[in-house]
Amino acid sequence: MPNRFFVLGANHRTLDISLRGGLSLSPEKQEELLCVLLASGLMAEAAVLSTCNRIEVYGTLLESTGQQRVLELLGLTAGGVTVDPSRFYAYRGRRALAHLFRVASSLDSQIVGETQILGQVKESYRRSCQSGGAAKCLNIFFQKSFQVAKKVRSETNIAFLPVSTGSCATALAQKILGDLEGRRLLVVGAGSIAETVARHFSKRGAELTLTNRTRRRAEILCAKLGGQIVDFEQWRPLLVAVEAVVFATQSPYPLLTSKTLSEIMRLRRNDPLLVLDLSVPLNVEPEIDRLESVFSYDLDQIQGLITANQTARVAEAEEAERIVERAANLVWNKVTSNRTPSGALIPQPC
Repeated sequence: MPNRFFVLGANHRTLDISLRGGLSLSPEKQEELLCVLLASGLMAEAAVLSTCNRIEVYGTLLESTGQQRVLELLGLTAGGVTVDPSRFYAYRGRRALAHLFRVASSLDSQIVGETQILGQVKESYRRSCQSGGAAKCLNIFFQKSFQVAKKVRSETNIAFLPVSTGSCATALAQKILGDLEGRRLLVVGAGSIAETVARHFSKRGAELTLTNRTRRRAEILCAKLGGQIVDFEQWRPLLVAVEAVVFATQSPYPLLTSKTLSEIMRLRRNDPLLVLDLSVPLNVEPEIDRLESVFSYDLDQIQGLITANQTARVAEAEEAERIVERAANLVWNKVTSNRTPSGALIPQPC
């Protein structure tokens, strides 16, 4: 019954973070809502997708007026939350299918091109299968959404343009230093920016050394990410051996002068050094730009890269949208014409 296929949901555009938090469902609660929806007689098939940025119910309605009841059951499962229908979108038929494709392809995400959502959609489908909520309609549509998402990622650069401070910092490092596996990174500071950048470097195999004026904060960060700690008074000599250094402190004066770094670069024999000064005010004297083999970037320069990449992602998203629309039209026309689609459109076991 493809014409009964629908999606009812809310996302970061329709609900602020506090309201989304009230409706957020744990995996156990998502399974509970699935069972309630299927047992209620409202839906023949159902899938629930709950992330930090969205709560959505996909499926086939048995009652044409059942959407309000679906919202009521969602509110009850979330702990008795009152649900405002005006904050939810409802799509049917081909439009609902196109929305699923956009979600799986990360075109409906707060950060377009992010990579987590596809895994979350797959997990939603897996739970639906296990709960008996996926039959012919959801099998076909969800499986095809995975193919469309793969096509979007393989035929556009939407997922490969860094748009966060951490991802831009590591992209710069890879461009300058090459593979980050085994590269040594010194992180001066232990706040949120320092943690974000250090986490990105760590994921790419960099070896972390952490320091902070308050040692306890460095210890907390080290417990999260690994690495080693040095006392705040001892970090400068380490610049002779590391490949990159990140400054992210609230120091009101420069922690590294051009004169000091010039002496360090002489000891390094001008081996390249990446310096990321993500502090406001700056922790490093701007004059270090003049030193041979020093590659320095401040927070404004990183933000400029982010802005440029966001603009480029918009252009990539336009092509991705065309891919999604073509796929939605093709799949919908095949399903509604009662012709068995080829390939992975044939329902497969979960």
